[in-house]
Amino acid sequence: MSKTMRAGICATIFVGALLVPAVGRAQSALPGPCEPGALPSHALSLICVPAAGWNGELVVFAHGYVAPGPTLDFSDLTLPDGTYLPILVQRLGYAFATTSYRQNGLAILEGVEDVRELVTAFSATVSTPLKTHLTGASEGGLVAALLAERSPDIFSSVLATCGPIGSFALQVDYFDDFRVLLTISFRA
Repeated sequence: MSKTMRAGICATIFVGALLVPAVGRAQSALPGPCEPGALPSHALSLICVPAAGWNGELVVFAHGYVAPGPTLDFSDLTLPDGTYLPILVQRLGYAFATTSYRQNGLAILEGVEDVRELVTAFSATVSTPLKTHLTGASEGGLVAALLAERSPDIFSSVLATCGPIGSFALQVDYFDDFRVLLTISFRA
């Protein structure tokens, strides 16, 4: 299963579990423009607030792993069917925010700090949300889990999906052992 497909499935689960109950109260929500920016850490930020029908709540998305490289960009925002996550969330009456993190590659601790900066930037540029919900997929699932543990005062709810939450080292060892065994079996 590709990274994009996993992220799409995780995002779909998130929308179903957290946001669908809001459909009835947000029928008049009209998506507004998404404003790109930069955080103090030099991570990119994307903040989207409905032009009409905003329920006062914010959904923050922590993206999954992005291969190391010099160019920062927003990741995992389009579902497999082409649905753009910021528009979907806004249509449900929520504001949406995400960050690129300050670096690509394994950026878990940096992602935690960048998401905190993102919430602060949202409050400074838009307003303090009534509730702030966080979700993350893959590496973002681990970022979300750490924020649930370390910053419970910031988030009203957290949904960590598909993240290596148990033991990251044991999970990597498992995949490495599996690849070695699979390679040996093909050579035999």
